[in-house]
Amino acid sequence: ILALGLAMPSHSIFSFIIPSRSSTNQGHCNSNPITSLMDQTAHSSIPVNQGVDFRPLDGYSKHQSQTSVGSLLKANPLFQDVMEPSMVKLLAKALDDINSIATVGSDLGVVIEKLSILTKLFDQINIRDHKYKNEMLTFLNSEYGLKDMKIEDLCEFYVFKITYGANSYILKQIGHSVVLDDNNTNLRDLLAEYVNSPNVIEILHVFERHVQLKAGEDEDMYTWYLTEYLDVGLDSEYVKQGGIDMIRKVSRDVFNGLKALHDRIITHRDIKADHVRGIWKTKEDGSRELIFKLIDVGIAQYHMTDESLRKGIITDIEDLGTILKKLSFMVGRNLPDCKIFTMYTNTGREYSFTIQDAKLVDFIFICLRHCEKQPRSVEDLLNHPFLTGMELDLNNDQYGKRYYSAEKPLDK
Repeated sequence: ILALGLAMPSHSIFSFIIPSRSSTNQGHCNSNPITSLMDQTAHSSIPVNQGVDFRPLDGYSKHQSQTSVGSLLKANPLFQDVMEPSMVKLLAKALDDINSIATVGSDLGVVIEKLSILTKLFDQINIRDHKYKNEMLTFLNSEYGLKDMKIEDLCEFYVFKITYGANSYILKQIGHSVVLDDNNTNLRDLLAEYVNSPNVIEILHVFERHVQLKAGEDEDMYTWYLTEYLDVGLDSEYVKQGGIDMIRKVSRDVFNGLKALHDRIITHRDIKADHVRGIWKTKEDGSRELIFKLIDVGIAQYHMTDESLRKGIITDIEDLGTILKKLSFMVGRNLPDCKIFTMYTNTGREYSFTIQDAKLVDFIFICLRHCEKQPRSVEDLLNHPFLTGMELDLNNDQYGKRYYSAEKPLDK
């Protein structure tokens, strides 16, 4: 990496690839009195949270029993299970510290400071496997919980949507070193930090810490990271109604994101519709622009040889071609002159289209490698007539003979 001249963040990405059992505290967040106090309550033999006002918790418990929600839950077990008093006190203390943070500086700075405490709490109680995790989330979002912040579980209590004021973010847990293996599908998410591109997800902050879950056990490293929230999916009505210009916009943005990854000898390896999302950005002139980005680089790969990189690039391009084929069909169905037609490859495979545009059809088939000379890089495709607006000349371009036609090939 140093030979490539890559900027190194303050933490080491290789700590996720090669698990570390060091007991040294490598917290990514800056030290502050709040987190220091959390450390004391987590490891001290002194009873946790002496002097904390528990009236909000008591009030919440009574409130739950008097409402329809409470009647459904009968009684919130979070506050009645005699086996959980220390956890309840830890939760109360964390909330007290989070809600005491004054709104000073940027909203992002406040969010990071609040989440540095919340993620530590989640690590200490192992939120993902906690038997009362749903009740706890309900409490955090109640009037007795987090002030000015909402947290929504998006995926199995390791991906959350955080809303603070008018801004939304994604908080995601990479996990801890004992589960860092090839089956961990978000193992390499932090590779996005090494790619500076408007078309690759931006990581805003990383929370790293060593946690000792049980006395006498080794400490383990837990990691969370915060990103921007991209609220426009490829299946949104806005995209579906965008016509061929929307397909062109998605294609150009995603290929630019891929180029940024490939320039860092990284391939994505998991390109699918759910991993391409858009966000509205305000430009300098005050106008708004929709920008699409690649997200979830959790199984991305560094390549040590040119041959390995070449194969990875081909796979990324082909996967993107599959997405664009489905996107074009979906968008075309919303056009007033939609008419489904079929194209055939030389092997007899059928592809249905809804937009009769020769440049678009050729662009997709080139991505899917139905041509004599396959694209060598994303730069080749960024110069395709579908994106540049130039004339399409099938007889004199770099891809040679095409292996698709409107006529079904004869059986041998």
